[in-house]
Amino acid sequence: MSDYSIDNFRAIYTLLTDELMRAKQIHPLFSQCCVHAVAIMAEECGEAIQAANDLSSDDTDANRMKLRKELIHTGAMVFRCLIELNLVEEYNNER
Repeated sequence: MSDYSIDNFRAIYTLLTDELMRAKQIHPLFSQCCVHAVAIMAEECGEAIQAANDLSSDDTDANRMKLRKELIHTGAMVFRCLIELNLVEEYNNER
């Protein structure tokens, strides 16, 4: 059964923001071109798809951890795209 508890959301948020801060240290500059920024995020998503494919053909702890890592990377890049492209404020203004 899936766990949609607030504690689980907090844990996921921490994983994503920790990864986002790590990525920002490694790559302090981020594209302001929306196509390039989303392509960076899509590259991470492609790596998650590959990890999911690996897991589906070989259900090991190592493949599960690889998928977890790639999903965290993808989520962090979603956050970074929203922040760097100033889309969070625009969404808040629409609400």
